[in-house]
Amino acid sequence: MIKGDLTMNTRTPVQMIPSLLIVLLLAFFSVNKVHAQDFPVNLEGRGGIAIPIGDLADVANVGADFGLKASYFFSPYFEVRGDGEVEILPGKGSAPNMRLWHYTVGPGVKLTDASVTPWSVIINGGLGITTIDTDHFQGNSFNDTYFALNFGAKVGYDVTRQVDIFVSSIGYITFANKNSTRFFAGIPGGKAFDTVFSLPVTAGVTVRI
Repeated sequence: MIKGDLTMNTRTPVQMIPSLLIVLLLAFFSVNKVHAQDFPVNLEGRGGIAIPIGDLADVANVGADFGLKASYFFSPYFEVRGDGEVEILPGKGSAPNMRLWHYTVGPGVKLTDASVTPWSVIINGGLGITTIDTDHFQGNSFNDTYFALNFGAKVGYDVTRQVDIFVSSIGYITFANKNSTRFFAGIPGGKAFDTVFSLPVTAGVTVRI
């Protein structure tokens, strides 16, 4: 009887493959679940190009962009973030160099599942302020702060459980007014503006802690 029981419970390595696969899959899923729950704080650094649009493009060329972000994931799919970014735009023609300093807060929604794929897609939006400042032009310079909105998307890839690399794009809408932006009307090719748009396109690294 004992011999018979041993025969019934002995399986060949080939017969054990399905069970091993199930164990590996369960382990994979559990690791990724922990990934989302154990490292809710995300710190991000990025850099790339800044593209002026509309009235800004009349006086500024494509420039450089640098940004930092801190966020907290309340669930595997929802984050709240704080963002700081600067667009450094060279002046077009005789126009002075310009900088757009953005400070925003807002939500982000992750559209992918870490237990299924190492790729991530996040869409986000926010509100805050933008400060526009320039170098001197004909003895004067410009510096003023306005209400702003932003919206964008980010595509990332998990290099490890705590690090991902990504590309992203964030569009900014800055609500200025023509009374305060008359400085730009004095620049050849420029004009006073109400609302301006800019589009940073960046790549960077996220560290989860």
